[in-house]
Amino acid sequence: MVPTAAFAEGYNPADCAYPDATPAIASVLGDSSGGGAGPWVSAAGHSLTINAPWIHGTHRRRGPGANNAYSGPSATVAPYNQKFITRHYGFGASRGSGSVTIGGATATVSAWANDHITVSVPSLSAAQSSCTLQQQAVTAITRCGELVITAGNGRQSIDTVTVTVGGKAPSYVKWGECRQ
Repeated sequence: MVPTAAFAEGYNPADCAYPDATPAIASVLGDSSGGGAGPWVSAAGHSLTINAPWIHGTHRRRGPGANNAYSGPSATVAPYNQKFITRHYGFGASRGSGSVTIGGATATVSAWANDHITVSVPSLSAAQSSCTLQQQAVTAITRCGELVITAGNGRQSIDTVTVTVGGKAPSYVKWGECRQ
C-alpha cells in the first residue's frame, strides 16, 4: 500500500502499519561460521534466533505512528483524540499457543520471550522447500523455507525472511568494504 490519501483533509490518514500486537521480525541469526550471521544454518537441528524490533524500550516499528482513527482536535475520547499511537510488534512475554514454522514445518522452540525466540531448525522435505535453484558446485542439498511466527494471540508475522538450510555458507560484506 502506498501511503497516499485523497480527501482526507488532514484527518484519517491511510494506515500502512501492521495491526497492533502483530509479531514483526527485525533480524534472524543462524550459524555464524560463514563470517557473519543471518537466516542460514548449515544443517537441520541447528539453532536460529529471531529478534523483534526494539526501539526506546518498547517493541514497535519506527516509533509512534499516525493514528488512522484520529478525528481531529475536537475529539475527546480515545483513540479518536490521539494523533499518534504506539503499536506493539513483540512476540508476547510467553509462548502460550504460539508457534514458529519454516517452510510449513514446525520448529522446536527452546526459548520464547517478547523480544526474541530461539528455535531448532526442522528438516525440510523437497516438497516443503522453496529453493528453486540449487547452488552450483555444491554437493549438499540446499533447502529453503519461509519463516512464519504465530503469536499466542493467533496473529501471524506479515513480512518475513527465507531461511536457508545447508549449501554453501553465505559471504558477508562488512560495513565500508563496498566503497568505491
